[in-house]
Amino acid sequence: MQVLVDEYTISMPLVVPAGPHPVRFVNAGFEEHNIYFRRMEDALPAWVLERRLNPGERRVVTVELEPGAYMAICDFSGHDGRGMFTDFTVAAVASPEVPDSVAPAT
Repeated sequence: MQVLVDEYTISMPLVVPAGPHPVRFVNAGFEEHNIYFRRMEDALPAWVLERRLNPGERRVVTVELEPGAYMAICDFSGHDGRGMFTDFTVAAVASPEVPDSVAPAT
């Protein structure tokens, strides 16, 4: 998955899989940006980018989120007040069916 930030937008998929996944953050803008993800029903962040992204910087980090409705936000220097946020959904990944028992080989 890629998260592209610019003045003053965040572009990313609307639905992302749950669990640990590599995420590529790209700052295509001319200002620094920070990114954090928070669940819609919580006031505190569920995940925070460790340090701000410099202009032109690309960084890959592992992000692990539980299923639910989230918001991606940049609140550096009042960017969220300029509309730098977006909603997205973390969807549970279906696991393959595992039979309770295995039929004997014939």
